[in-house]
Amino acid sequence: MPPALTPEDHSAVLRVHIGHRPPRPNVSYVDQLVGEDQEGIAFSYFTGLLRNYDVDVVHVHHPCALLGGKTDGDPLPKNDLVLSALALRVVHNLRKNRTALVQTVHGKDHCGTGRWRRILERATDAYITLDAEMKTPAPDRTVHIPHAHYRERFLGYPVAEQIPGRVLCISPHRLAAVCAAPLRVFELTSTAGLSLRVAGGPDPAVSSLIDRADAGTQEKISSRLELLSDAAMVEEISEAELVLLPAIETLADESMLFMALSLERPVLVQDSPAVQSLRREVGPGWIHTHAGPLTAERIDSVMDALQSSPAEQPPQFIGRDMDVVAQQYAALYRAASRRRR
Repeated sequence: MPPALTPEDHSAVLRVHIGHRPPRPNVSYVDQLVGEDQEGIAFSYFTGLLRNYDVDVVHVHHPCALLGGKTDGDPLPKNDLVLSALALRVVHNLRKNRTALVQTVHGKDHCGTGRWRRILERATDAYITLDAEMKTPAPDRTVHIPHAHYRERFLGYPVAEQIPGRVLCISPHRLAAVCAAPLRVFELTSTAGLSLRVAGGPDPAVSSLIDRADAGTQEKISSRLELLSDAAMVEEISEAELVLLPAIETLADESMLFMALSLERPVLVQDSPAVQSLRREVGPGWIHTHAGPLTAERIDSVMDALQSSPAEQPPQFIGRDMDVVAQQYAALYRAASRRRR
């Protein structure tokens, strides 16, 4: 972990430039970086090619953001020679301004590879992982900061009454990835009173899947295809008896996982070492997994387990309070800035 803060660390404003959109009403990874009350730190945000180096720390969660690339789509379209030149310019400007570079490593990486990537890796002062299973290019410069839970975030939000037998597919960005398999196999389930709810961003592919599945399930499928606010997601999750999630590949996927657990709703998610680690942390009855393609039999077996042996206590979160997590980011920023200067 970064060194403990000293009194002089609080004497000046630390300027942190984040390659992420500013905080908004919907939960996002950036909320954990900014926190509710971080005195002495000024945050700013950038998209496109990094141009502002007059800061103490630059923090990105995909390295291609530094070169103006998209973090959730195709790799950077330029050739490696051009990208390497851009990366060398970024590194030169970072060093010239004694600005530290911090990267979060998480899930699926859409940035691609090449010499440009190695240039940025060598220049990175600290890596952050959200789960202990994630590997980075430099273990000696890596700090594990867990994803925060959202219990306090949703205090005061209206919570709906749980609907027995409701299975929910929900995702703000990857709805097709989570609902395609359940929609195909739902009519094969045998659990009495089971219903399937699909909620998330509108997608023509999802609409056609729902139409085809609904024809054979006697109105046991309902949907809410729109961009969901946090309040709408809280409503949908709290109505569910089981929440189906896609493989945890993006920060948005992980946010949905912690939203469901924070609202004390069990989840069914594709297995992975990180998911198994969290499963041990939160305790029995909350995280259920499937190793291969989702099947009707697996949905039935999980529903049987939930209805016959519900969890005996709420999910247990270790070191995941939002304020604690934000303080760890603040400490890392200060330590990285001190080393660079």
